[in-house]
Amino acid sequence: MIFFLIRIAPIILPLVYLGLLRELFIYPDSWPVYLTVAVLINLFYFAILFVRLRRQRVWLACIYSIIFLSIGIASFMLFSSQSIIIAFSIFWAACYAMYLESIFNYFYRTDKRSIFDLKNISAYLNLVLVFFLVADLLNFYVFLSLDWWWALLISIFVLAVILLDRFAFLGLPRKSNLVYSAVITLVLSELLGALFFWPSSIYVLSGIIAIFYYFFVSLATLNWEKKLTRKLFWQYFIFVIVFLLIILGTAKWL
Repeated sequence: MIFFLIRIAPIILPLVYLGLLRELFIYPDSWPVYLTVAVLINLFYFAILFVRLRRQRVWLACIYSIIFLSIGIASFMLFSSQSIIIAFSIFWAACYAMYLESIFNYFYRTDKRSIFDLKNISAYLNLVLVFFLVADLLNFYVFLSLDWWWALLISIFVLAVILLDRFAFLGLPRKSNLVYSAVITLVLSELLGALFFWPSSIYVLSGIIAIFYYFFVSLATLNWEKKLTRKLFWQYFIFVIVFLLIILGTAKWL
């Protein structure tokens, strides 16, 4: 029975989450209730997964997924266009489904691991998470008067969890994981602190942080795998510079 619940959860939970987003559109003031329900259902899934497997890494994935659900609801509340809200809801629920499915295949070592590869899926999901995390914090700072230091504290916590999760499932030992995660978190948070005062679009600034996240994590991963060469470094560096020039060149400055 427990295995059956674990197996169908990657299908059921995203559908429940999608339904909660639909209700949130109708009753936006009740967002704490819908967020609590989403978190509790998600927590129940990972609890039974832990009971079955007794793997401590399950809880790291659980915290990551709670952050994913929370950022999804926060972003949902900031959109005003109905078509964007519908598209975002479907997209976020689909991403949630892919993450849960990859978690199942990772822990149970199924034949679908090559399709739902947690390492690859989390790499793309992290970029999406970082982008919307920064966009949400900047929106809260600009439009809801959230103190900048609160935004930085939230970013430090979320980035740390995302990075710890990423490097843990890549197989880094705990000490190396802590070092890499701490350094990248501090660098990205300092960069975000500087961007709070840049006169540009919120989504432009979010894209800048996301591309720097990609750059630092890629270099850290290659360095750990002893594959980092001068040629690869310059390839990534040039890619980041070109991408930044495109973003900044097309941005609308205030």
